[in-house]
Amino acid sequence: MTRVLNVTHYPVFGGPHNEVLRLAAPLREAGVEMTVLLPDEPGNAAERLRSAGIDVLTMPLHRLRATTRPLTHLRLVARFWPEVQAIRSVVRERDIDIVKINGLVNPHGAIAARLEGVPVVWVQHSDEDLPFESSEWQWVPELQPGPDEPLVHKKFNSSFEETDLDNVLARLGATHVVLAGAATNWCIRATAYGALDRGYDLTLIKDAHTTDSLEFEDGTVIAAEHIITELNVGLRWVSYPGRSSSTATAEQVDFTLAKGTGV
Repeated sequence: MTRVLNVTHYPVFGGPHNEVLRLAAPLREAGVEMTVLLPDEPGNAAERLRSAGIDVLTMPLHRLRATTRPLTHLRLVARFWPEVQAIRSVVRERDIDIVKINGLVNPHGAIAARLEGVPVVWVQHSDEDLPFESSEWQWVPELQPGPDEPLVHKKFNSSFEETDLDNVLARLGATHVVLAGAATNWCIRATAYGALDRGYDLTLIKDAHTTDSLEFEDGTVIAAEHIITELNVGLRWVSYPGRSSSTATAEQVDFTLAKGTGV
């Protein structure tokens, strides 16, 4: 039995909650039990999910808000770590295997999962234009792998070619790749199709991959936003037997941390 904790910071029923309703039954048939963690605020999400037989927990969960009121943001800062610790307790007590967050601007669940030892897989590219161990190749200070987190080095566009990523994901029991990064028309495209070719389900975070515009010798320019849109459309409609390919915004999917996977 695999146990999933779905952390959603929104008490009013919407996209993330509807996703839970749609997936609960097929996941249960596949041996996956889901618990949804919601803020203890007025809203209809908890009632609707519980009426569908889904396990729901509520607790104080502050979130970023689009406001200029300092007090609102101070409350978030003041309660951030206590709320992370409370989520860690849920992970331990429920023996959670996977933590799913909904909203990159609300990272409480991701931080709690990482602190509880739910691993993240990192993939780092190098080639002639990005030499191994050069200054440009280094991770930015804000984005650093943990000492015990798997790190995959690659030299080709696909993260699977001549790397051990497939073996890493197999050891972690990962069957669904959630993909973000750069560049859209090179590494992201190749890795997406590489994942599908190897039998993984795929979700491309459609507002979390990027690239540069292409300019040709005849003066033709393909704008970066058109390249991004093309891949989003293509991966939404492409079909493979026995696996799924989809897209979603960061707010809808964000990231799946599993024992685990984060690609």
